[in-house]
Amino acid sequence: MLRDFIKHSSTYWLVSLFSKLINLLSLTIYVRILKPEEIGVYEMITALTLILGGFVALELTQAVGRFLKEKNKKVNELNYVSTAFWFTFFSLSITTILLIRFSESVSLSLFDSIENSQAIEWGAISFWAIGLSGFALNLLRWDFKNKSYAFITFLQTLITQLASIVFIYFFNQGINGLFMGVTIGSLLSFIVAFFISKKFYKIYFNFNTCIFMLSFSAPLALSGLASISMSQVDRFIINHILTIREVGEYSVAFRFSSIVSFLLVGFNSALTPLITKNWHDPNASIHMATIFKYFITLALILVFLITIFSNEYLSFFAGSSYHEATYILPLLAFASLISGMYIFAPGLWLANKTLLTLFINIISLLFGIILTYFLVKHYGLLGAASSTIINAFFQFSLLYYFGQKEFHISNNWIRISLALFVFIFLIIFFQIYFNDFMLDVFQKLMFFIIGSLIIIIPIVNSSDLRSLLNVIKKNG
Repeated sequence: MLRDFIKHSSTYWLVSLFSKLINLLSLTIYVRILKPEEIGVYEMITALTLILGGFVALELTQAVGRFLKEKNKKVNELNYVSTAFWFTFFSLSITTILLIRFSESVSLSLFDSIENSQAIEWGAISFWAIGLSGFALNLLRWDFKNKSYAFITFLQTLITQLASIVFIYFFNQGINGLFMGVTIGSLLSFIVAFFISKKFYKIYFNFNTCIFMLSFSAPLALSGLASISMSQVDRFIINHILTIREVGEYSVAFRFSSIVSFLLVGFNSALTPLITKNWHDPNASIHMATIFKYFITLALILVFLITIFSNEYLSFFAGSSYHEATYILPLLAFASLISGMYIFAPGLWLANKTLLTLFINIISLLFGIILTYFLVKHYGLLGAASSTIINAFFQFSLLYYFGQKEFHISNNWIRISLALFVFIFLIIFFQIYFNDFMLDVFQKLMFFIIGSLIIIIPIVNSSDLRSLLNVIKKNG
């Protein structure tokens, strides 16, 4: 499993890295053309469509992933995929039509004005395109066509950003241009992915199969709704308590902090199908612990890097308009790291205990809403970023605790906790003693290198490195 993970994840990481670079470069252009208020409107509409996207198709793609490659299954692959696709297609289409029909009402509800109704209409169309693309791309991933998945994902990112820049810069479409670019990129990626996996797509729908898959995925859909809402609710609370401009500033910092997620994409895209296929293997738990150890090491180093160079990073990519968001960038980067760690707590998912997962996510959502409202009201954007970290850790702790009873992973939490303690100590030390001094890039680089080595020592030893190198060599 470990060897397969390295083989698959290397492809995902490569395309994730290039995709993130393209997104960062494109975002650099957007923030210099669009005002923070416009970015805020775009983020609010995107947050709404993300919440809807996590629910309207009832996560049937998760059921496809869970049962498609399962051994001794009684239902053929065509039955699963075609049934799930047509259910997803019509669910997305109906929701899109309703959003367009009531765009003025939605705009009035979100912004106390109908002037953004056209942006909501384009947001609805992009929501439809993203949903279809997501289904087709996930099918490639579940079918272990990782190279096709990686290529199409990269192609989608490239076309989306190029089209968005053209619409914004040359045609002055503003945030509508962003949604237009997303729509074009997503539809093209869907078409390509569709033809690669065309053997699965037929004009076929089985009601009994749909009910069977929904019995698994419906609780996941509600759970996904709670989970996505938890990640987006801060925008709505910031908009309610503060202003739409601060939504834009917070969202830009969040997007630049999400460079941490390139690690998560590589791990998640490769690990989830592999653990689904191999979780009965006696060595699966050991491999999961090893992979988590490497993940936490790389992630802490990356967050540490963003923290040390946060001022230079955001100033270079976002410009002076978003300078106020510099102080929340490290917090949001750390939050992105914790938010993605759920993939290392797969026990409830593997045991099909979706109702318990739903309960955990609902509890986390309610806790997050209360915490975020309180902290934003008293501490502004700093409170929003802090609540994101606390709530992400709260959710992961619950998933991990209950998941261990179904699929036990023997992580060495003493060593991991020690590394986290060193990481936090170094960041506090830097903020207190060095942040007020004008350290040059070389001095910061030296502090980063020394600090990274100190962070690594508690987690990774020489035998771990030798084992990893041996696996990589065997993989060729």
